[in-house]
Amino acid sequence: MPLHGRVLSSPARSLPLPGAAGATLAACGAWLVGWFVGGCCASTAWASDAHAGRLCQLSDGRQLHYAEYGDPDGALVLYFHGTPGSHHEVGLIHDELEASQLRLVSVNRPGMGRSTFDPDRRMVDWPHDVEQLVAAVAEPSAPFGVIGFSGGAAYALACARAFPDRVTHLALVSGHAPPGAHATPGSQDEAIAWMRRRPVLGEGLIGLFACRLETHPARVVQRVSQTWSPADRRLVLNDPQLKRRLLENLREAVHCGPEGVARDIVLLGSCWGFAPSEARAVPASVWQGGCDPIATPSMGRYFHRCLPRSTWHFDPAGGHVTTFKNNVPGILAQFQRRAETPFVGASPSIGVETAGPSRPVRAATLPAVAARSVE
Repeated sequence: MPLHGRVLSSPARSLPLPGAAGATLAACGAWLVGWFVGGCCASTAWASDAHAGRLCQLSDGRQLHYAEYGDPDGALVLYFHGTPGSHHEVGLIHDELEASQLRLVSVNRPGMGRSTFDPDRRMVDWPHDVEQLVAAVAEPSAPFGVIGFSGGAAYALACARAFPDRVTHLALVSGHAPPGAHATPGSQDEAIAWMRRRPVLGEGLIGLFACRLETHPARVVQRVSQTWSPADRRLVLNDPQLKRRLLENLREAVHCGPEGVARDIVLLGSCWGFAPSEARAVPASVWQGGCDPIATPSMGRYFHRCLPRSTWHFDPAGGHVTTFKNNVPGILAQFQRRAETPFVGASPSIGVETAGPSRPVRAATLPAVAARSVE
């Protein structure tokens, strides 16, 4: 059945908080919506029920929730949303995708949307999930491109690192750099570090923020819009439908509760388990806005230095989201161009790292996986 944004069923009420806690909640709310704006905006031409979400059954019993856009017969490209976010953010480029010759699969990471939460997951576990998803939607050895937006850049890099012989192109858009990178910190980095130090409290605040989002959505968006770049503010606030889509995406990200969002933020602010330079074998493009306060220009330059096969695309007036929207034709063209020529992989895959005995190392034959529509 068609997929809709879901309103949380837990009772929503305004909870008064004393000074310090209230200030922390306000800061957390501003930070979360700032991230959601970076990861969950949707196009005014897109309707939330235009695409049916599907579930992919994984070998360990978990499920991945994803949705498809574009040409079903086109070259396969995987889209990894921001931190936090959901598959809905692809709506931002819906019109361009419909006109392209690409088949884009936007997938929710564990704990977001309807994807099963995994409290022990690591970034280096993601390629193992992706390998099974590709086998379900295409073929076990099918080549594919990857787009990583904002916090999704880390997961795109992890796949390029694991599958240099299969990833046709890696596009990093407004990508957030790892801790310790030689780059200017973004406006949300301090909050990310706080979340890593206090994950339990952070998870509770995310849950409370979700309730506030239900009771006073317009007030929340209006208040935190002061933290956005001018370009992103114009994109979102000048269109009532776009603001409504933003709220739908916020709800989708916490559909299964705050745990998935909290884990995603903690992982972004922790050691990734690999260096971005380990994805250097794959052709790449780095897309960066000059007015992005979340993923600063120096973060984009950091990725460009790490990836010798990358091209640098700088939008001087672009914000976190508008850099993506303004440059969609060029981003998609990277994959269309490679779809028109025979693909030759860089080298054999290095294999997927595993979290423990329950996660088998890549096998020659993958266990059977199935995809079905979301009920």
